[in-house]
Amino acid sequence: MRNYVKLFGIIAMTALIVFSTAACNKGASSSASSASASSNIDSLLNEYEKYIDEFAPLMQRVLSGDAAAAAEAQKYEAQLTEWAEKIERLPVKDFTPAQNSRMEELNLKLMKGLGL
Repeated sequence: MRNYVKLFGIIAMTALIVFSTAACNKGASSSASSASASSNIDSLLNEYEKYIDEFAPLMQRVLSGDAAAAAEAQKYEAQLTEWAEKIERLPVKDFTPAQNSRMEELNLKLMKGLGL
């Protein structure tokens, strides 16, 4: 069970590093494309938060030794990898300061849920 937590932690940390690095290298974009991208980013962040809200409590159960939770966590492994890939592809240059803050908060929430 600890292997799952380590794997998920590595993926979450990678996503946070990729996002943070990209945010630091943020460039300018046109306001028309920014408005559309901002809406898409908000939608994606909402989905990501929903995933974290389901996943973090499950990982707490895994950490406490719940075998059923460990079996259930297997389905989240692929989803977490997908989230890391989605985060990597995000148009970070189009993030607003509020979206940057929210993304950082969500990644910290995920890491806290993983016991990191």
